[in-house]
Formats: sequence, structure tokens, C-alpha cells
Amino acid sequence: MVFRRGSPPDATYTFKHALVQDAAYDSLLRSKRSQLHTQIARELQEQFPTIVETEPEVLARHYTAAGVHDRAIAYWLAAAQLASARFANTEAVGHAQKGLEVLRALPEGQVRDQHELALQITLGWALAAAKGYGAPEVGVTFSRGRELCDRMGPSAPMLPVLSGLWVYWIMRARYKDSGEMAEQLLALGQQSQNSGIVVSGKMTMAGNGVFTGDFANALKHAEAGLERYNAREHAMLTKDFGFDPGAICADWSAWANWLLGYPDRSQQRANQAGYMAQQTQHPLTIATVLVHSAIIAHFRRAPQATLVHARAAIVVCDQVGIPLRKAEAQILEGWALTELGEAEAGIPVLEAGLSAWLQMGTEIANPLWFSLLALAYERSGRIADARRELSRALDAMTKTGEGLCEAELHRLDAIFRLDAGEPPEQAEHCLRKAIQVSRSQSAKSWELRACTSLAQLWKRQGKIEQARNLLTPIYAWFPEGFETKDLQEARISLAELGRSAA
Repeated sequence: MVFRRGSPPDATYTFKHALVQDAAYDSLLRSKRSQLHTQIARELQEQFPTIVETEPEVLARHYTAAGVHDRAIAYWLAAAQLASARFANTEAVGHAQKGLEVLRALPEGQVRDQHELALQITLGWALAAAKGYGAPEVGVTFSRGRELCDRMGPSAPMLPVLSGLWVYWIMRARYKDSGEMAEQLLALGQQSQNSGIVVSGKMTMAGNGVFTGDFANALKHAEAGLERYNAREHAMLTKDFGFDPGAICADWSAWANWLLGYPDRSQQRANQAGYMAQQTQHPLTIATVLVHSAIIAHFRRAPQATLVHARAAIVVCDQVGIPLRKAEAQILEGWALTELGEAEAGIPVLEAGLSAWLQMGTEIANPLWFSLLALAYERSGRIADARRELSRALDAMTKTGEGLCEAELHRLDAIFRLDAGEPPEQAEHCLRKAIQVSRSQSAKSWELRACTSLAQLWKRQGKIEQARNLLTPIYAWFPEGFETKDLQEARISLAELGRSAA
């Protein structure tokens, strides 16, 4: 019935067939079965510490079969956390769910709530990594975590729960809900005088500001979070948040600085974010910062730099399995290739990345992503397709209230209308709207771009003085970034207007 390998006491035994093993197991009385599983688990604990440390799921299975529920739950949690740390997210989800199944056997009360909260937090972050932060299961899991925290009172670990809900809501482009989570997180840090929670709160407030068009407030919170951040003191925040908030504070500062008209400061913060991310050696933080660096390069109209950052992000994502960031990186890679004259290769990559992104239930940044596809189509001469995608971008912006690139979408609408041969009055209306929005957001970079486009339109119509009066003050405002394409283009336009006036 069994095979023996080796000589006692070092022999190992295996059943000749799985059915024989099942029959032998089923023949045991339940009490005897429980006793044997408990004995095996204890022997593993006492004699094989390496298995306990590296394969806690083995002990979890034995304690589950033995009916020793509290120990089974503890080892399922340990197994889920270990799998998450290795970015084996599907395994982590399975382990956490098994822990929750065992939990049903415990009586209701504080102990059960504590066990469940730890499992729900671990499950929420594992689901986010495996299926995307906007997946419905993520919201359900962290919402249950919030219920447990409210039931447990002030001692509950609110940071990972509020963080998880913030990430979920912002990925769904529910900016009012994510804003509430960010405010609660910041208030929690200030009330508890916990600098780590304050940094996390500042980071979330900055992220919300970037996507709602409140760029000045975003910069204020990002810089404050960065000032409070201490890599050694706050190293454990990565575990509670899924990524390092200090690096992301520097990251959001880079976004906000560019939008507010400080391209050089933006690049300095982007470089700092990259350095901080590498120091963490945390793949998700590194991938996030690389993707965001690619976005900053896109804002700067630097496709070669965009391509470098996007491809570096894809390498990290492939190594550990981060599908959401990989989708973003593919979108940016496809745009960059198209800008560099490789539309035939770039557009399919962009389309594949966007399709993967949308399948994960995420809606944040959709106006930006749709506009990149529109630009790629426009670059390859597919004007009708470009206008369709831009219309989709404008619809997504209206639906969610996202303000990140609102001004730029109106500017692109004007450009595409001119490309399609529509009356210039319609394009001028769009450009005036772009200028109005950018000024309301203090978004000097978007304002410069829109003013340059309108000045060029007026130049073609012979409105030279009007064009100069529009473009001169916004160009003169900029204290830095004169090597960027936008400022170079504005400078050339002013020079041409000057010659035309003469």
C-alpha cells in the first residue's frame, strides 16, 4: 500500500495511489484525525523552524484540519502576508480567503473582529495588486475593514484601511469619496500626532489635488509630506500603504510643479522621487514612480525620455507581476513610439495597454489616456479616429470631474477642428475655453500652450498685435524651463510675430 524510501529513522513513506491515501484518511475517526494533524503541526513548529518561516500555509492546513481555529487563522494570515511580500498576489488572496473561511468557526466578539480585520486588510491589498486597485472586490474588502474599525474603536489600525479606500476610490475616479478618505487620514495623523500617518495623509491630499485640478493645494501637501518624511522612521508605511508615501510625495510634487509652470523644479522632484523609490527596493513603488516619470516626460513633450521610463517600468512589472502599472506603461510607450515616427509599432501597443487598463475597472486618468490615443491617431493621419478618442476623453472628464488635463483637452479639440477644416471661430472658442480653465487652475504650463496655439491662429488671420498681447505676458511669467518644447515654441512664435509687426 505504501512505498518506503531510505532506511529508518530517516525513511520517507508515500502511498502507492492517491485513492488509497484518501481511503486510509477517511477511515480515521475525526478525533484521531484531529489529534494527528495537531501533532504534525506541533512537530513542525518545534523541529522545522524553516518550514514555519517560509511555508506557514503548511501549518495552517494542519491546524485547519485539526480544528485549532485560532492557530489556523494566524498561520493563514502569515502565509498571505508572506505571499504578498513576494508579490505572489494570487496565492496571497487564496490564503487570506481560507483564513476568513476558518474564521466563521469562531464566536463573535473582539478577538474574531481583530483576526478578521487583519485578514481583510491583507486580502484587500492582495486583490488590488492582482486585479487592479479599482476592482469591485477591493472596495468591498476595505469597506468591510472600515466597518470592523468602527466597531473596534480608537485602537483599530485605521491607516491601512483608509489608505485602501482612498486608493480604491481615486482609481474609480470618485474624487469626492477619495477626498473624504484623504481628509480623514490627515485628521487621524494630526489627532494622534503620528508623523507617519500625517505623511500618508499629505500624500493622499496631494494626489487628489493633482487629479481634481487643485494644483496649488496639491503642491502644498506634497511638499509638507516630503518635509515630514523620514525614510528610516517611516519604512514600515510601505507595508500599510502598498507603496512608499515619501517617494510618492516627491512624485506628486513633480506633477504639481510642472502644471503650475515650474518645469525645472518638476524635473528635480521627479529625479528625487526616482532616487527615493530605488532606495526602498520596493517594486510597486519603483514601478509607480517610473510610470509617473514617463507622464512628466510626456507633459514636457519629450517622447524619448517617456519611452525610456515606460520601458523600465514594464521590466519591473514583468519581474514581479504588476498588471495595472504595466498597462499604464504600455500606453505611454505606444504614444512615445508614435511621436518618434513609429506609429505602426506604437499604436497597437498603446491600444493593448489601454484595453488592459479599462478591463481592470479603473477610471482615473482616462481623459489623459484617451487623449494620448487621439494624439497617436492624429499623428498617423487618422483624423476621424483622433476626434472620436478626444470626444471620449472629454466625455470621461465630464463624467468624473477630473481636472488634470481639462485645459489641454479643449486645446486639442481646437487643433483637431482645424485639422478637419472646421471654421476657425469654433477652434478659437475651444482655445479661449482652454485659457479660461488653465487660469482658474493656475496651470501656467497649460495656459502657455493654449495661448501659443491661439496666437498662432490669430497670426494666420492677420491679428498680429492681438496675438502678441496674448502671448507676451504668459511667456514673460516663466522663470525657468526655457529649454522645454513649449517655451521654445512660444519664443519662436513671439519672434515671428515681432517680424510680422515690423
